Amino acid sequence: MTYGIHAFRNRSLLGCIQTQIYADTTLSDPEICGARVQELLDRLENWKASIPPPMPPPESGTLSFFTTPDWYQANYNLVILHLFRVQITNQNERGKAVEAVFSRCLFAAKDICHSYRRQFIGKPTTCTWGALHNLFLAGLTYLYCLWMSPEARRLSRHDQISSTCIDCTMVLVVLAERWADAAPYRDIFEALASSTMTMIANSQQGDITAQPSHLSWEEYCPKDLSQWVENVAESGNSSGIDQLMSGFMDDLFPS
Repeated sequence: MTYGIHAFRNRSLLGCIQTQIYADTTLSDPEICGARVQELLDRLENWKASIPPPMPPPESGTLSFFTTPDWYQANYNLVILHLFRVQITNQNERGKAVEAVFSRCLFAAKDICHSYRRQFIGKPTTCTWGALHNLFLAGLTYLYCLWMSPEARRLSRHDQISSTCIDCTMVLVVLAERWADAAPYRDIFEALASSTMTMIANSQQGDITAQPSHLSWEEYCPKDLSQWVENVAESGNSSGIDQLMSGFMDDLFPS
């Protein structure tokens, strides 16, 4: 019961973020928004500080991600991504303060990708649509931060970026093998990860902190990307993803 209650508190916190940050159409004052974000962040830190001890896994192996140390850390990081997404996707708020937020989201997203790799590859852990959504959101956020933030690129080595993209791709491939409807998520991430690696490689020839210019759609993205994005939207499992995808499509690949 203790573990279930703690998981419910995490979901309740996600609901509060949706209600207080994203659903409140009257929220326009940056100071009020900042105060709400800080209050929710304090609640998240209290949640993390009171995580119950992990349950010992059965001898046959863990079938569920739930209650593992990786689950708690991944869900902590997931709340971080939801909490700060409003800032990293708002072009009007970009500046030195937001660079710190980009960095925090970068590391949270990277940690989620590695956590899912540890739990879902080579283990009997059951795959779920929730896992698909959370992993794709983390992977997309990771790539988005690298594209949009000079500080995120400065803090990331090429081998770290490659490792994170590989981990995320491997789990998405496993999920797509089980559910055909998961294939667009895999395909979108593979396409954007490939473009990101190309951008990082090209930037190493100059100033890696320089902002990438608008890119050629034909050069960096496959022709099917728009259709894959539509398929994800039609699945009804795109909460939080749409803002990041709009950033990629509008900011980096203008039509």
